[in-house]
Amino acid sequence: MYTYVKDGDRFKTTGGWLFRTEAEAAEFCRLWNEHFAAMEPLGELPRLSREEYVAACAKFGVRARSDAECDSYGVRYGEFGPYHAGYRMEAYTPEFCVEMALARRRLNGIEAERKAQPRAKRQPDYPEGRRLDCGCIVFFKSEVMRASLGTSCADCYDRMSD
Repeated sequence: MYTYVKDGDRFKTTGGWLFRTEAEAAEFCRLWNEHFAAMEPLGELPRLSREEYVAACAKFGVRARSDAECDSYGVRYGEFGPYHAGYRMEAYTPEFCVEMALARRRLNGIEAERKAQPRAKRQPDYPEGRRLDCGCIVFFKSEVMRASLGTSCADCYDRMSD
């Protein structure tokens, strides 16, 4: 909970913020306390499935974003609170901050789902292998290099270059 005290000719809040007037300090504390009160019911929801996310959004009365919106730069790296870098963020209401916190938890769920999916094994371009002029056999086009004395692999390139 944010509070403030008089510190000389200024008002100092929890966290070390300084304000010239008591009204500014009181408003700052009120906004942060509202923010914390709104965020507290979220608890420790580390990651949410799509169904859990939609249910949580309905419970808290915020808009459920699509998975594409949840997997965005703003959700991934955003800092959502009433103040950021010393400036009041008027658009960051407690409701918006809850919406973004839930979207972040959905993003955690999306990332967990991606990790759980098996990755497709890369299919070789040359299933039987391709013998190069250097004598080596390769299975992927990306392993073929053109040297002055013919085709070669990366290990033999210097020897095959004139």
